[in-house]
Amino acid sequence: AGNDTSICYGDIAVLHASGGAFYQWTPADSLSDADNPFTYANPLQTTIYTVTVTDTLGCPKPVSDSMVLSVIPPVNAFAGNDTIIATGQLLQLHATGGTYYAWSPPDGLNDPSLADPVTSSKTDIEYKVKVSTPEGCFAYDSINIRYITGPEIYVPNAFSPNGDGKNDVFRPIPVGITEIAYFRIFDRWGNEVYETKDYLQGWNGYYKGKPADAGTYVWEVSGKDFNGRAWMKKGTVVLIR
Repeated sequence: AGNDTSICYGDIAVLHASGGAFYQWTPADSLSDADNPFTYANPLQTTIYTVTVTDTLGCPKPVSDSMVLSVIPPVNAFAGNDTIIATGQLLQLHATGGTYYAWSPPDGLNDPSLADPVTSSKTDIEYKVKVSTPEGCFAYDSINIRYITGPEIYVPNAFSPNGDGKNDVFRPIPVGITEIAYFRIFDRWGNEVYETKDYLQGWNGYYKGKPADAGTYVWEVSGKDFNGRAWMKKGTVVLIR
């Protein structure tokens, strides 16, 4: 039945049996022709293929042999989430999913063969990364980087947490801000309805497990920029129901 071999997920292998006149491969559902000594296999998971062979020389008793076709799992290439940073700010990329990495274009990168190179680009750019495994399997992913004036903390003035997937969460958008010390929201009576220290986290419009009333709320946010300078901003937001 041939030697054991492996393929990348989604690829096709050629199976080649020998030793007789008539052939029957099993399982047949992932084969192009189960009655041929040469057949194409495209299984989605590791499979043991068995071929049964007979000849025309008075030996009708079939003889079987097997081989293992290993399927390397899909490469889950991930280049990171699209991001917005301040013009002039260095950004360290971080790709995952494999062993070898190749970024393109190489513009602004200190080493395009690293999983986590640093980019010093100053204009909007899309980087694509090829993520490979030792077996030669690979996949691609990309990340878009947008540069705007900063450091700054941009905060919307309204949001509508109605579950339509648009403006459902109220959160600050830090540009050139590397650390959020706190993000707090208060109602008109000064009660704190939300607080977080997690980067890019926000309020979903609920308070004590119930939808908060529509109206105006006060927010304040504090953090540090990539130069180590402290930032603090306050303002109001309108919750729309």
